[in-house]
Amino acid sequence: PEGRVHFAGDHTSAWIRWMQGALHSGLRVAREVNNANENI
Repeated sequence: PEGRVHFAGDHTSAWIRWMQGALHSGLRVAREVNNANENI
């Protein structure tokens, strides 16, 4: 994350241009956002 901005998508994953990379990236960011909200 960059402050309150989180980036997701296949371009932020080790599996660039793969649907699997986009899925894993989305799950990662969802966990990051969830954890950030718990710390408020």
